[in-house]
Amino acid sequence: MAEKETDQISSLPEELLLNILSSLPFKEAAKTCILSKKWFKMWQSTNTVKNNQLECKNVEAYGAVEVPQRKSFKNFIKIWITLYKNHHLHDKFTLKVSPPSNCGDIVGASVDFAVEDGVKDLELDFAEAQWEDEHPEENIHDASVEFPRHLYENKKLHQMLESLKLHSCSFAPANFAKFVALKDVTLAWIPLQLESIRTLLSTCEWIESLSLKNCWDIESFDVKKLELKKLVIDRCIIGTDYIGFEAPNLKVFKYCGSVPPVSEVKVEAGTMEEADLDLSPMDEFFECGNELQNFLQDFFAVNVLTVCSVILQVIPSGDEPVRLPGGLREYETPYDVDLKNFWKRLPVPTCFRRSLREVEMNGFIATSDQLYACSYFISAASILTKLSINVLKNKNDDPNTVEMRRILASQLLRIPKASRVLAIIIR
Repeated sequence: MAEKETDQISSLPEELLLNILSSLPFKEAAKTCILSKKWFKMWQSTNTVKNNQLECKNVEAYGAVEVPQRKSFKNFIKIWITLYKNHHLHDKFTLKVSPPSNCGDIVGASVDFAVEDGVKDLELDFAEAQWEDEHPEENIHDASVEFPRHLYENKKLHQMLESLKLHSCSFAPANFAKFVALKDVTLAWIPLQLESIRTLLSTCEWIESLSLKNCWDIESFDVKKLELKKLVIDRCIIGTDYIGFEAPNLKVFKYCGSVPPVSEVKVEAGTMEEADLDLSPMDEFFECGNELQNFLQDFFAVNVLTVCSVILQVIPSGDEPVRLPGGLREYETPYDVDLKNFWKRLPVPTCFRRSLREVEMNGFIATSDQLYACSYFISAASILTKLSINVLKNKNDDPNTVEMRRILASQLLRIPKASRVLAIIIR
């Protein structure tokens, strides 16, 4: 007699099954109730809920028009609140509604229910699906929703909320003074004044991580002293393109923009672990090598520096394209630059022998400059352990073009390595 087939997934410990369910979109997690008696109510025991309207098909709704799928999403939220009335969240609640028009009742009810007994991680996302990261200046508008005012006085949130992410959701920074557990804040797709940033950071001095994504109306990012450990400025519209701060505790800094900012940044050597500088949104290359060199100089003490391929192409437009200034300078006399042979002729900096262990190249399209740069790292960095090459894969790219980029990248595997332990990863 054939042995009875066993369900290996169901035999896993319940704690592990709950972790798996928590990683699923909430509506998908709810569907597991039909699997067996064991699964019937298990989805109701998860402490992480992610309600994303965009995961319903054809959910676009504008004005007073609603398609059936949008109504289905609203009904699902109502059913969830009813079934979950005896179970309280403590970990994470995510609500994504796009656009939030005609959903005010559901938004209010679901948020109130989710935070009734406090929650550690709260994300409210009302950004519209058609907004594009590449051109945030084309989506300037008022915030779609205001952060519920009564939540500022929620005593459970004061003590529990550790992470807050607001997308197209306005807020009053001075009202977060009682949120003593708040460590991580993300603000996206909203107009944001410099004074609001300063108020938030001075009101909540205990915040460790601040991420600004696709924000605008920022006159400049001029904050005298930051206590942050992580700062992200991603595709924000900064009026003066100025970034200035002193951050003795900063460990991670990430910047993505269409121009290198005018910067006055002071970080601590030995504390600063990672800097990621990305100019890939630059539509057209222009001569800003000097500004870029100054920006790079601010992070000469970092342990891991990640730059995009655009930076490698812009650097040579500076007055001294071969020699970077200040702490990044490892050799003395510049010479005339032949761009074709720029990387071949570049002297080997000291960090290649003492500290550089990882290099990541994003947006790889197999230009000669990119291939020369990778060849330089492979053949000259004697203690390098990993070179990651991330091939550009835009949604409109021809699959054959992407495959050709991979083939050209694979030619780098033939280059003799200066480091015996170097792993070259092509993604």
